[in-house]
Amino acid sequence: MTTSLTRIRSKLDALGPRGPTRRYGEAIRRELARYARARRDAGVPLREIADELDVSTNALHRALAEDADTIDVESPALREIQVVEDDPVTSGPVVVGPRGVRVEGLDVRAIAALFRALA
Repeated sequence: MTTSLTRIRSKLDALGPRGPTRRYGEAIRRELARYARARRDAGVPLREIADELDVSTNALHRALAEDADTIDVESPALREIQVVEDDPVTSGPVVVGPRGVRVEGLDVRAIAALFRALA
């Protein structure tokens, strides 16, 4: 266990058993949000983070939402983006499968080869 996880778990344990009556103060909610955000940035699912901390996913969602109000919008982690429309394929067949898979931009032989390979 990491140092921050151990520290947070000990603070949570001091609040008593997990349940609907356990309330988290503002300071612990900020710590939960910081820890959860760092773990999510590392690619860990929220459910796994909640299990690590022994809190509900709802508690983490609330902590993250409340903490989002304090995040600096001018943070250098945020960048301006430009959305451009992709050039649509103008010719050739378009095949839409029964589950919504869409194939376009191929000629008939390539589509046939694709379906043979997938069969």
